[in-house]
Amino acid sequence: PQVCFMHIGKTAGSAVFDLLHRRFGPARTFHVGADEFDRMAGGEADRFDFVTGHFSYRHVRFFRPNRVLFSFVREPAARAQSAYWFLRSW
Repeated sequence: PQVCFMHIGKTAGSAVFDLLHRRFGPARTFHVGADEFDRMAGGEADRFDFVTGHFSYRHVRFFRPNRVLFSFVREPAARAQSAYWFLRSW
């Protein structure tokens, strides 16, 4: 099945992406930003075994029917604090 990682900001996304990107390789990975998911056509991600990014559930209809979809969540206060310090670093 196609592996789809729905990345929610500040919830281990980089670590998960690095691990699975090494496993699948760049030729089998579809990783684009939220805007690209909005412009994606049906079936565009079908040839990729690993799909990841900041997409929402409405984009899932463009993925293979046989898929594993997962995400990580984080305790809300810790996530907000992490986002704060991340934005401060800019």
